[in-house]
Amino acid sequence: MAGIALALLTGTVQAGLLDKLLGRDEPSEPLPPARAFHVKVEAVGPNAVLATLTPAPEHYLYRNTVRFALKSAKGARLGAVVLPSGVKKRDPFFGETQVYTHSVQVNLPLERPASGPVSFSVVVFYQGCNSRLGVCYPPAQNEFPIRLP
Repeated sequence: MAGIALALLTGTVQAGLLDKLLGRDEPSEPLPPARAFHVKVEAVGPNAVLATLTPAPEHYLYRNTVRFALKSAKGARLGAVVLPSGVKKRDPFFGETQVYTHSVQVNLPLERPASGPVSFSVVVFYQGCNSRLGVCYPPAQNEFPIRLP
């Protein structure tokens, strides 16, 4: 009977809950992507947007996969984006590369028309891995609506 209850439970629990019930300190399944990599994008001025990318503990983001694009910008363009340096890593997929193991902020300068508000979306592209489990997530993208004065 306990086996049936456990089988039913595993079909409905989120990643990590079963590990806690079985007394495991460390989860044996990867986090969902939205929890593994938190991305926030916000307007910080009439010509600037700030993106913050935060990997969860034991996760990292590949610096060379972080990109930004504007969507439906109607006259606004993305200026030169400078990514902060990361930590050097020897990676089985990318070779010698840089990764972000902690939160990073990236300024996104904008070139835009001088008059009127501008609405658009910022699309953030990235990819990362869970270092403890050795699991890499597929490339991801998130879209954030922005309105500038």
